[in-house]
Amino acid sequence: MELTEKQIEDFPYDLMGTCKSIEEVFHNQFNVDLSEISSQQEYNLFEAIDRVTFNCNTCGWWDEMGCGEDNDGEWICSSCVESEDD
Repeated sequence: MELTEKQIEDFPYDLMGTCKSIEEVFHNQFNVDLSEISSQQEYNLFEAIDRVTFNCNTCGWWDEMGCGEDNDGEWICSSCVESEDD
């Protein structure tokens, strides 16, 4: 399978607001496994994800970059930060 640049750039937004794995969202979106794209496209996909979103190391929620905090190299979402502050 060959992804377009638009599909790669849009994919991180499909992750945001879920606790699903990259593989699960990819399969649901394109009806193929992540292993079915080229290694270069996979690299580009992960690069796009890293620019737009992060996966909270505490709860697994995909959130927008800038909405969480770096906690000793582990990103946590603002909800988990607030829970830790309580």
